[in-house]
Amino acid sequence: MPEETQKLTVNDPISPEILAQFNELEDSHYKVANHLLSIEQERIRLLSAAHQVDLQRQRLFEKVLMERGLAPTTQVEIDSKTGTLKLLEKAP
Repeated sequence: MPEETQKLTVNDPISPEILAQFNELEDSHYKVANHLLSIEQERIRLLSAAHQVDLQRQRLFEKVLMERGLAPTTQVEIDSKTGTLKLLEKAP
């Protein structure tokens, strides 16, 4: 016959083994959260760097247009082999 397990009450303490498991799980949770925070911080740094590159590209593009008497918002296509500009819309 299987031995019956004793029913626990709210007054019975949790075993040290289970408390240790809770602590391990809590530590694992904090490690994962810390790692995720590090990833998000690196993501923000990369987004900021990409934004700076985009700004520099935009300024250079506007300079090229303005040197040719075009408005900085003129839509053009640049041939990467010849460097020629093709207007995509009429310049104002």
